[in-house]
Amino acid sequence: MTYFLDSNVIIGYYFACGDSQGRSSIRVFETPEGKYSSNNVWAECWGSGDAGRCRTISYEIAGEFSISIYYLTTGEYSADDLLIAAISEKLRISEIIEYLHERYSNNLKTFINRLRAAQRKYENDCNTRKNELNNSSILTIHHRTNTYPVQEQHFDKHIPDHTDVLILLDAHDLGIIIQDLVFVSGDGSHILANKDSILQLSSFRRIVSVNSI
Repeated sequence: MTYFLDSNVIIGYYFACGDSQGRSSIRVFETPEGKYSSNNVWAECWGSGDAGRCRTISYEIAGEFSISIYYLTTGEYSADDLLIAAISEKLRISEIIEYLHERYSNNLKTFINRLRAAQRKYENDCNTRKNELNNSSILTIHHRTNTYPVQEQHFDKHIPDHTDVLILLDAHDLGIIIQDLVFVSGDGSHILANKDSILQLSSFRRIVSVNSI
């Protein structure tokens, strides 16, 4: 069995605790199965210049760190206030804030310093995981050259986002070459909800949720 990873799985792995599917995505990468993705997935994740979902999310997370540190240093928030705000606003860094609050909430200066250190570590860890994703022994990127007009028309009937359709075509192209290919996704509304229809004209064997692995 071999996995084809949708963009949300790649994003979950890259951001880890900053993504709701981070833990599930990490489990996928810890499995012994071979892992493929595609250039269309990579483009959706990183694009070029300032494009790509990963860059957008990275800016969002950096902003959450910055505003949290600002509120603490100006005295607008106590450690308790920040924890409440992080949970209620469902910040991507809420798990980090909860961890630090449990250990350093009684010393605001230490809490702030640890939060700054956590930001540096988080960014370094993301860079490390990006380098891992660039390693072909961990993830192989498939480049499709064939077109599949019948499959494309069929997928377009069920999937409103054409980027998702292009990624499905990538997986279909790879599935012709690799037997027992499994499409792994965290996209509940587009991919998983329409998996029966997608599989009617797909070469890959199954579509599974990233949370099921």
